[in-house]
Amino acid sequence: MSQQHAPQTGPLNRPVDERAFNHAVNLPTLPARVPGILLFLLVPFILGLGIAISCYIASGVSLGLFFGPVLLITFAASPLALRGAPNKRLLTCVALTFGIWIFWLLAAHLSAMNLLRCGLVLFSYITALAGGAALIERLRIGPVFASAIMVLLGTAWLTWPVWLCTWLDGPHAEAVVHGLTAIHPLMAINGVLFERFNFWDRYTIAYQQLTSLNQDIFYALPRTIMWMVLVHLSIGAGALIRSR
Repeated sequence: MSQQHAPQTGPLNRPVDERAFNHAVNLPTLPARVPGILLFLLVPFILGLGIAISCYIASGVSLGLFFGPVLLITFAASPLALRGAPNKRLLTCVALTFGIWIFWLLAAHLSAMNLLRCGLVLFSYITALAGGAALIERLRIGPVFASAIMVLLGTAWLTWPVWLCTWLDGPHAEAVVHGLTAIHPLMAINGVLFERFNFWDRYTIAYQQLTSLNQDIFYALPRTIMWMVLVHLSIGAGALIRSR
């Protein structure tokens, strides 16, 4: 026969409110929404981790392991950021970045400083995507269309070394390329990893089929990630703050 436990009572045989008791003696309590936030962030974290693992399977430890996630996350960052409340969008960017970054930490064997630089570039770019989509959504455009527009803009931005070079000509072409290169996410990562992987445009598929950079138009990789990070974080963080 099961026994029933009587409720706790005080000195006057009155039931004790456990919540009030815990508050009175300052016992630490876990906010009820914390598990919900962790569950909410688990989706972007697993997606980022899956993207990094897929790129590793496809290309091993090469520039593809770093370029691939940046390219693929362009299609996921905006929809994931807009699925939640405005105050959770920056956390979504952190979770996406961490999912990719943690795999770089485990598989790429980079120095701590280079790993930090690549992570900052990735986070800045993801934040710019999320902020741009949030800003477009404020124009009374639905989240689906806002995300689609940002995917197109992000893809065009990442791939300008492929499509823009065919249109660049004249004495100012190199100056334009130099300015764009200084704030480009993939160029910034290539600059960090240059000693290990060399120029991206030296790979066969790049110089034969994709781009004329360093053939018709010469350029130099960024020496610092500072400008790339500043530009993208200013756009992304500013837009996310305004969208609240």
